Amino acid sequence: MPADHAIRYALIPPRLYGLALAGLLSAVGSTPAHAQVIRCTDPVSGRVTYTDGKCASGTRADEIEARRSPQDILEERERAAQARELSRERIQQSAERRQQNEGRRLREQERLQAERQDPANSQECAQARHDLQGVQDTLGRGMYDEATRLDAAQRRAEQACLTPDQWVQAQRERNLNAASGNAPYPYVVQPPVVIRPPVRPTPTPKPPVFTHCNVFRCTDAAGNIYPR
Repeated sequence: MPADHAIRYALIPPRLYGLALAGLLSAVGSTPAHAQVIRCTDPVSGRVTYTDGKCASGTRADEIEARRSPQDILEERERAAQARELSRERIQQSAERRQQNEGRRLREQERLQAERQDPANSQECAQARHDLQGVQDTLGRGMYDEATRLDAAQRRAEQACLTPDQWVQAQRERNLNAASGNAPYPYVVQPPVVIRPPVRPTPTPKPPVFTHCNVFRCTDAAGNIYPR
């Protein structure tokens, strides 16, 4: 559009001035860099027109947008580009933070679910371990059924605390240890071996040998006095 070409509008109600001005600024955006916007008001009829040139004779001219140099427009465009880039970066960072938070939330949910599904955290496992410890505390007391009770408690603990794959592995290790003669129970705590000192007999004291006696007491060879 030539710089001196006037962009004119019909009489516009005041409430539509904003829309008309926005359209005018959009159209002026395609004009040369030095374009400006002038509002022309007819003092008689109140008719309002907009132009990028000069108002008609007898009308009042109000500058809406000042004439700008090519350098001003270039700087304005650079600022607008920087603002758009900054806005884009902020939007991207916000999306990345939301994605990271969602990832942490999902991982936490998976961890809690895995803990709930782990049989080692169940009440049954806690009770089986308690029972096994009770059996182990009674080892070494000479009970005839120690091995049977220990084996039963061990198996209950394995069934309650191990996953199916772990249970299969435990049975495999049990069989291998039994075949090799090693201790078959990985959970068994062997009781401590107590070595008692030999019991020494108490020596019998020798009777005293009296060297002198009177009516009331006697005296031995060491000078000890004994009543009669």
